Amino acid sequence: MNVYICFCGGEWKAVLRIIIADDEKYICSLIRALVDWKALDMEIVGEAFTGSAACNLIFQENPDIAILDIKMPGMDGLNIIHQAQAAGLKTRFLLVSGHKNFEYAHTALKYGVERYLLKPINHQELEDNLRQMREQILSDQENQLVRANMADRLARNARSNRMHFIYALLNGADLNWQDLEHLNSSYDTHFVPGEFRMLIIKPDGKTPYDIMQMDILLNTIRDFVEQNLSGMVQEFISAKLPSEICVFLNDADASRMEASIHSFFKQAQRKFYPYGTITFALSKSSPVILPTLYEQARRAVLQRLSQGLNSIIEFGSRSFKSLMLRSPSDQRAFIDAFDALNPTPVEAWLNK
Repeated sequence: MNVYICFCGGEWKAVLRIIIADDEKYICSLIRALVDWKALDMEIVGEAFTGSAACNLIFQENPDIAILDIKMPGMDGLNIIHQAQAAGLKTRFLLVSGHKNFEYAHTALKYGVERYLLKPINHQELEDNLRQMREQILSDQENQLVRANMADRLARNARSNRMHFIYALLNGADLNWQDLEHLNSSYDTHFVPGEFRMLIIKPDGKTPYDIMQMDILLNTIRDFVEQNLSGMVQEFISAKLPSEICVFLNDADASRMEASIHSFFKQAQRKFYPYGTITFALSKSSPVILPTLYEQARRAVLQRLSQGLNSIIEFGSRSFKSLMLRSPSDQRAFIDAFDALNPTPVEAWLNK
């Protein structure tokens, strides 16, 4: 339906759009003349004098209310209603008939049409039906808006809860990580018993990104993750950090998750090739959720200069080289060197 809002008489009003269809043109003129449409906050947007023309007009205008003669040449009112409803239109119908035809009325009820007027049309009866239909349409739309707002609020709450989970995991919060039922209930997650991994997606440009470029690129990567990873693993939650995207992965089948990661990596390579390189850094696979999974993936990120950009690096793999950086200043300098892709200090540590 196309209820629109206009500013009338110093206030905003919802105006319903009406079409009238009857093979007798004077009946259309009579219906138009019987009602003060402006007082009812309604507007006639078209008239039709055959069934096929009425059907075309309904599909073209998608009115809020169609006043239809039940018997018209070309197509009767019930066939029009059937086609409109099959197409998903929400138009309400007020049927008009020249005689009491209970068979038609009974069939109309099957289509949810509850309003049926007999000719000669009574002014008050027509107006009363239109008022009641208006109230029902606006009430239904208000309820639909309330439901939509509620669904949106629930969705936003769910997204917020999921973000609380992954940031708690990244920060090593003391949660009951092994109680999946409790976690799912508390954080709107859908974890299943199986394998868990942390994935860090790290972009690197041919020249260092500035802050704005990095932010735009990370938002693009995260949108790509949300749109394309769904269905490849049973559950995942992504988070944007200052220079990378973290994705927490869960699947009942470790081999399926492994294959999905490699397939997704190829998609990401193709997508982000113009921007530079994409490195996937992975923690070990774990049968339980561990706060150390992020630390493992973070340490894998630091291997990308030695093992190669634009690759998948797994923590604990044979080629993984453990680095002993004892002081916080050494650790910070090492991480800064990697993020800036500065090989000189990195090579010094790698050669120790």
